[in-house]
Amino acid sequence: MLSQNKRIKIGKYSMRINNLNQSDSGKYACKVSNQYGVIWGNFSLQVVRNGEEVRIPGKYEYHDEFADLKGPPQFKKRLNQVNLMTRMATGSVDLDCDVLAYPAARITWWKDGHKIQALSGKYIFDGYKLKVKSLTFEDTGNYTCTVWNEYGSVNWTTKIEVQRQRIAIAPIMEDIKNQTAMIGSNVTFTCQIVWSDLQPLLQWLRHFKENDSFVNDRGEPYVQILQSRGFTSTIDDPQHLVLRNVTKEDQSWYTCLVANTVGMNYRSAWLTVKEGCEVNNGNCHTYATCDHGEGMSNCKCKLGYTGDGHTCTNIDECSGAFYPCLRDYTCEDRDPGYFCAPIMP
Repeated sequence: MLSQNKRIKIGKYSMRINNLNQSDSGKYACKVSNQYGVIWGNFSLQVVRNGEEVRIPGKYEYHDEFADLKGPPQFKKRLNQVNLMTRMATGSVDLDCDVLAYPAARITWWKDGHKIQALSGKYIFDGYKLKVKSLTFEDTGNYTCTVWNEYGSVNWTTKIEVQRQRIAIAPIMEDIKNQTAMIGSNVTFTCQIVWSDLQPLLQWLRHFKENDSFVNDRGEPYVQILQSRGFTSTIDDPQHLVLRNVTKEDQSWYTCLVANTVGMNYRSAWLTVKEGCEVNNGNCHTYATCDHGEGMSNCKCKLGYTGDGHTCTNIDECSGAFYPCLRDYTCEDRDPGYFCAPIMP
């Protein structure tokens, strides 16, 4: 073989013959191949004595066995190409734009219209493939490969959706706030589910007493299911419990119970129901008194003020038809009331 001749040096795409002699004259051929085809290159070498002309007929004579394949790139597995791929965060994804191309094609990758540059540990380019590692939510987007040679180009776009890692745990909830309400008013409790990776079941419970106790001998609570939501429920807004026109009998504990296939969690709150005047003075004015009956509040302005009890203004006693002070005194209006000051001589 030629490679065993010490005068011949074989390079990646070259061959060098040192110290030529006439026996080196002859025909030489090189063969180049890959998975798509083979190309031969044929050369003739004529070695002459000093002073004679060197003639090399057919400088680059070759035969291309795959000349009929020349053209723009074509996807090898077009039917296997997908338009949407979903992956979990911290994972990886492989995108394949493998083509048949002769001459060989080049490839460029884009994300949302921006060219992807080599990034250590993040993007790995392997021929016509791209691997995206350590996925985050920011990696969600449209990935496009453009493959081209001198005869044309093709491209393909795949959307990648990065999702949160599934965590199989019982539901996580926020606390429910205790509330105080007047008789006859409406009350809304809110049960906020912070996280439940699996479909939850939600129930509202009202606690009641038996023998002046909220629990039985086994420590189990006495409860009444107020509303629930399962897969076939028609409750429009299950996270909110609305109690309308509350009475003293509605004063109790209320519990929101949420469960999934992993476990259960709950939060409770206490509702205090008061007579009208027990809550914010029955919404009466600061200068008014509140009297209640049948759960309703009656507001009456205090002495020295006038109004409907919800709005009270000071009465100017000094400007009335009846002068409240003695003859030798002057009247000064106060809030409330008035003051009689002696007239100095």
